[in-house]
Amino acid sequence: MHCKHTLVEEQVDGHLQRHRDEIYRFQQGLTYVEEKMAYLSYERAKETWEVMETFKSRLATLEALQQAVQVEVTARLWSQPGELLLRFMSLLLVLACAVLACVSTVCSCPLPWANRRLRMCTMLVLLVLGALAWQKLHTTATADWQVWIPSRWRLDAKNTRPLSGGPHGARVPPA
Repeated sequence: MHCKHTLVEEQVDGHLQRHRDEIYRFQQGLTYVEEKMAYLSYERAKETWEVMETFKSRLATLEALQQAVQVEVTARLWSQPGELLLRFMSLLLVLACAVLACVSTVCSCPLPWANRRLRMCTMLVLLVLGALAWQKLHTTATADWQVWIPSRWRLDAKNTRPLSGGPHGARVPPA
């Protein structure tokens, strides 16, 4: 009986040892998977951080460029108030022409409720406004309008030589 008892005890010990070995292998596998997941998580976080840093630097560059352009445009407009005034005046003239065209169209249509005197007074007012706008347009200094004309087209340009490419792109030797 003692022999049987030791045999059963050895079988139980062997069975328990196999279970312990299997648990140890599972623990090692689990440890390996945990380390691999931690490494992959670290690598992914590092890649994400690099992408974020790249985007931050690009965004900072774009913001700096936008601020520089805004400062330059603002400085140019305020340093040359004549150009800003001319552009604003040009815009006002375009709007006035559009309003005049609309009113003229309305006045030229036969309106049953409007009599001839009202139409005549409206046309007279429009003609006076047009004449005032035309007179104001011609009193603008020539120097102000020359800003809009390229220097090579002006009659008083200092360099009257033709462009280096000539009229059709041929090279013109310097004189």
